[in-house]
Amino acid sequence: MVKIQLEEDMNTWYLKEIGKFFKKSRTYSYKQASRIVEKSLGISFKKLLVSSPRELMVIAQTIKDKKSKNFDMDREIFLDMYEKFRSSVSSKNFIEKVNLKVCPYCNRNYIFNFKKKNEKEATAQLDHFIDKGTYPYLSLCLYNLVPSCGTCNQRKSKKDVLDKPIYNPYSDNIHNHIKFSANEILASDELDFFDEKRINITIEPKTADSKIDEHLETFNIKGLYNNHKDIVAELYQKSIIYSDGYIDELIESFGADVFESRDDLLRLITCGYVDDDSLNMRPMSKLIKDISEELGLLK
Repeated sequence: MVKIQLEEDMNTWYLKEIGKFFKKSRTYSYKQASRIVEKSLGISFKKLLVSSPRELMVIAQTIKDKKSKNFDMDREIFLDMYEKFRSSVSSKNFIEKVNLKVCPYCNRNYIFNFKKKNEKEATAQLDHFIDKGTYPYLSLCLYNLVPSCGTCNQRKSKKDVLDKPIYNPYSDNIHNHIKFSANEILASDELDFFDEKRINITIEPKTADSKIDEHLETFNIKGLYNNHKDIVAELYQKSIIYSDGYIDELIESFGADVFESRDDLLRLITCGYVDDDSLNMRPMSKLIKDISEELGLLK
């Protein structure tokens, strides 16, 4: 749901990290992987590792159309390479370097590294946007590794995105194509103010992109988000309490001593980041932003 923003040096850093991984490996070598890729795909391993999301889709289609005669053997080798990479420090370094705090697929769960007994551990799992079992040569490619929460990784599983396209967080995000809504909350006067039955979270398309429905279905976005009606109810309460005038009073009273900007105060009020570039800083920020705009908390 949130686009991944990588540092400018990411490609160079990743190639070096992959080099470190192979140097430490007692089973495989970089040269061995290079020979297999060049023989089977006709491109260099180095180029493959940092191929763009669009290039990877083209390469995957080539693999799908014509498998090499050694495909089954290559598949076992590359899947085993990935398993060793996944359990290595290089995998945890990668997740840390990507610097995501929230799952880019659902924007619901935190994902980050932490230290346990001075060793790096990760709450994120690495999803292969293009399935590693079907397209094993892409199992170590930078733009095919998406740090995600366990729920999204499990739901996406072995989905073939060539047949049923969804949004790749490295190149696009569904945030640009949908908007959460809870209009029903404003029309329900028969129920108790705190009764969550008065809330129905819906998802409205902002564009006519054909990938929207497939993406929402894959990650069960509507079903999952309708378990967070309490957040919408609280925002409704806040929209009544925090009028424009009251917000202006708070800024005037506390000023720069407490709030760096109006957005800083609104983040405190809504409990979510309110600008598009920061939605990956805290879970549910996309929902909070859209509903806050709908209720008039954000202008």
